Amino acid sequence: MSNIQTLQRDIEELAISWGEALKIGDYRKANKQNSAVTRLTREFINDKKLGEAVLIPLLRHPSPSVRLLASVHALDLGIHTQESEDTLISIAGDPSIRAIRLMAQINLSEWNKKKRATSNNQKDEQAD
Repeated sequence: MSNIQTLQRDIEELAISWGEALKIGDYRKANKQNSAVTRLTREFINDKKLGEAVLIPLLRHPSPSVRLLASVHALDLGIHTQESEDTLISIAGDPSIRAIRLMAQINLSEWNKKKRATSNNQKDEQAD
């Protein structure tokens, strides 16, 4: 199994476990699983190609928790931002997945704040 496949499998398993923990209200376990995903994705900061190879296929995973975490980390890396944002929008609009939906809404709100701040900074720089 390649490094990419191993990372995808690990993220997939952790994200599914994270989602299940959220559904039952086990926030301690959910936080632990989310932290583990974050640790795995840290190496993508220095290797965006690896991040892209690992995360982008996960945006189409059947599990909404996998798609959610993949989209959040892809947005953090600045890769496939439109597809990642669209994934968050889709999850945020699905009433059948309450806890995951709420997390998508929160992350989408944070992403929109970041986009507005970036846009405002660019406008300020153009005005100078």
